[in-house]
Amino acid sequence: MDDALERYLKAKEAYDKTTAQLDKEIAYHQAAAKHWSSEAKRIEYNLNNADKILSELSNEFKNGTSLNSKDMEFLFFAVALQCCRWIAQPKINPEFERKANRKTSDEGAAKEKIAMREHAQKNAEDVIKSRKYPDKEKIFIYSVPYDATEGTQNIVIKGVSDKGRNLNGRNHHVATLGHDPILGYIFGTINILTRTITFNTFPPVTNTVHIHAGTKNKQYVGSQISFAEVLQKTIETSSEDIMRIPAAIIRQAIHIQSDEQSKQGLAIPFIPPDKAQQLLKYGWSSYELKRLTQFLAKNAATISVQAMLSMLINVVIETLYKLAYGMEEKSELVEVKSRKIIMYSNTIASTSNVIYTAMTRNLSNLDIGGLLVTIHRIATDTKIIKQIRDEYVYGTYEKSLELRGFTYDELI
Repeated sequence: MDDALERYLKAKEAYDKTTAQLDKEIAYHQAAAKHWSSEAKRIEYNLNNADKILSELSNEFKNGTSLNSKDMEFLFFAVALQCCRWIAQPKINPEFERKANRKTSDEGAAKEKIAMREHAQKNAEDVIKSRKYPDKEKIFIYSVPYDATEGTQNIVIKGVSDKGRNLNGRNHHVATLGHDPILGYIFGTINILTRTITFNTFPPVTNTVHIHAGTKNKQYVGSQISFAEVLQKTIETSSEDIMRIPAAIIRQAIHIQSDEQSKQGLAIPFIPPDKAQQLLKYGWSSYELKRLTQFLAKNAATISVQAMLSMLINVVIETLYKLAYGMEEKSELVEVKSRKIIMYSNTIASTSNVIYTAMTRNLSNLDIGGLLVTIHRIATDTKIIKQIRDEYVYGTYEKSLELRGFTYDELI
């Protein structure tokens, strides 16, 4: 009897444990089902209300990165430091290289003729005559072929020349590669050697150039030839007399120097013809670019110091701000706020500097280094802030679409 009771009690205990375990697992699965159902509904809601949620996240980011009163204290402090910097920093030397009086076409031509006459006399000895090509003396007697405008009525370059009209004094510098301050030493030299003209089209077009019978230098443009033919002609004339090449280079240099400081000027190299022509209308020629480059080179050290001081202040402000508020807010919001403070302070300080320079009419006060840093910060910070915003908004939304797991203890 005792054995039977003992077996019964053991069986009942085992049954109770099994039942309890089953009840626990049933409760677990019911809770899990409820959890996954809730997750499914949450994700479905987020998918169906994507625009609303993204808008809310965008507003949250906007509000979170708006500058508050504490941030404004840092902003004004940064502005004060930047303004003190440009007041006390080294000044640039505002004097450009003394601008030469621009020559008229007649004055330039007269000076060029003198130089041509001198070089023609120097090259009058040991001349190897040619029936097809100008010898080293005639290279300095003839006008450069790429100055020819008669017969160019079919040369159409967008923004430079129109069909049915010959090139003229206002546009032939841009229209011909011989007048390019850099490429001219290749194309112009070849043109002089072969009596051709190469136009600034895409691809470049080359035509022959002839002199009217009974005249010395009245030129007109003839038929089109391939550039391969031009190169063949260059080899032929060089084979007749190799000294024609240095003569042509010198002739090219004389003409470029003459035209460079003319009232029309030469086009800025390596930019589209229509843009180059437009810049010439506003007085921006290769000579003006050269003067500006010389000015910047002369003040490069000062401008570098200005830029480095500006960047140093930016680093100090950014570091102090992150140390002060880095633990109080989300890292991405602090990053955006610090960049806004730097960008705004640089912009205000640079604007103040430009206004002050204009009021004093003293170009030495211009903070070129600071302006360059400001432009860089506006360009880069705007892009980075947008990138952080997108990562915050879309990253947060993408995380909201992820299934959230659970542990046994959380459900039971």
